[in-house]
Amino acid sequence: VELEPLTIFVGKNASGKSNFLDALDFLADLTRMSIPEAIQKHGGWNAIRSRNSEKDEISFEIESQFEDSEGRFDAEYSCTITKPNQVN
Repeated sequence: VELEPLTIFVGKNASGKSNFLDALDFLADLTRMSIPEAIQKHGGWNAIRSRNSEKDEISFEIESQFEDSEGRFDAEYSCTITKPNQVN
């Protein structure tokens, strides 16, 4: 998904709009707090992983482009979070 300064999400009920925004919020929290704190803030391990996944890990990738007066910069980030040993 390419996000612009103004991006509007339109779709049927239960099509994933809120889940997508929740995922972006979770990623933003990962930049501001520890992984366990972000997981807890978003309802715990079972709340953030896919209901259809039986894996004990969550993986994601982010690609971004930034432009300034010196040119365009591409950034890629990937992360895998493994289920903690003790989940409350």
